[in-house]
Amino acid sequence: MTNFAKHVWPISAEVIENRLKLDGLNITELAREHGTPLYIFDEATIRHACQQYKSAFADYPGGVEFSYASKAFLNLAIAKLLLEEGFDFDVVSLGEMQMALHAGARPEQLHLHGNAKPRFELEEAVKAGIGRIAVDNLDEANTLADICRELDKSTSIILRIEPAVASNTHKAIQTGQKGSKFGLSLKLVDSFVEIVNRSPHLELLGLHFHLGSQLFDLSDYQEALGVVLDLMVDLWDEHQIEITEISPGGGLAAAYTATDQVPKPVELADAIVDFIVTGCNQRRLSIPTLILEPGRSLISRSAIAIYEVIGSKPIEDPAVGTAEKYLHVDGGMGDNLRPALYNAPYTAIVTDQVEHDATEMVHISGRFCESGDVLLKNAMLPQTQIGNFIAFASAGAYTLSIANNYNLVPRPAVLMVTNGNVRLMQRRETFEDMIRRDT
Repeated sequence: MTNFAKHVWPISAEVIENRLKLDGLNITELAREHGTPLYIFDEATIRHACQQYKSAFADYPGGVEFSYASKAFLNLAIAKLLLEEGFDFDVVSLGEMQMALHAGARPEQLHLHGNAKPRFELEEAVKAGIGRIAVDNLDEANTLADICRELDKSTSIILRIEPAVASNTHKAIQTGQKGSKFGLSLKLVDSFVEIVNRSPHLELLGLHFHLGSQLFDLSDYQEALGVVLDLMVDLWDEHQIEITEISPGGGLAAAYTATDQVPKPVELADAIVDFIVTGCNQRRLSIPTLILEPGRSLISRSAIAIYEVIGSKPIEDPAVGTAEKYLHVDGGMGDNLRPALYNAPYTAIVTDQVEHDATEMVHISGRFCESGDVLLKNAMLPQTQIGNFIAFASAGAYTLSIANNYNLVPRPAVLMVTNGNVRLMQRRETFEDMIRRDT
């Protein structure tokens, strides 16, 4: 029997009479009705994840703000849902900023991040009066000071540092290690302070770091927080600057396979709350506001991706223990680039054969003209034929947000299920959409 690993699927997912259902809705029927590739989000799973974070950090004495890492995936429906849950938005472009504002976010709820923010985006952020701009390097600090002077407007900033902590994750998604493209080296902090002190328009409130994505080891957070607390002491002793906010970013891992045992928000709270409080007391620091930026851990589990099987190809003389054929589906690296980028693993099932014995090992291959377009290697599935639908779990993060039009294939439709009802929250892209930009 196929192993239905409940913890990688949305909380409303269940298997009834051999069929995968989400919030009581038959996935096979939804795929036939709306076409494939198709992404389906479960509202209850997103709200549950938000509540887990809020409950886990409720007792932190300095106060906590939650800022959703929009790069994981953002559209109007997701933004409105997160606003209802009391979340702010970590945005990394003018597009994400406009999306959040269009959904009803107030400018002060936005925190602009990124290592290379174009000048016009910084100008728009200052004009809008967004809550925080995370300064990433000295050039950006100078540019921002110039913009504020020209506009005669002030802005609140936080400094993103490079803590030189190499998190235990894939190198492509490490962000806090020595030599990272992100964050200011500690050796340059004094130069940064000089820029801030020269500008009457820049108000330094906090310190920020981000260690990477898909993090399992919580001790990495403690190591980097120790760097931050020591820097808080130095900034006060040497420059009389009091830091009132700190942010360890996000990055908490999500489960993609049956063997993934990921840290829960309460475990993250257990790892860092007492560490911060004790560290501040030992250093005679005021306890700062804590800003958390969950993305993947909020959204990944909430969605599934569905593809139709459209063909297969036997593999001649396969190696022992590897797939005997390719199973071709109608999506791939156009809607989910993660497997091609860093061999990201997934869990997949046939939507109307969930309880059938998994008897064949296959490579689930995408439709795009790249040999690297294989969504899942060596997957064990029941005997599958053309017209079957395959569902991928934990498809909510970093799939649609980096979807593309390679081979000029339109991007998929996106549904949301809520209390047994389904609504279209993003229509399928059309050829007309793609050609509209051409002149």
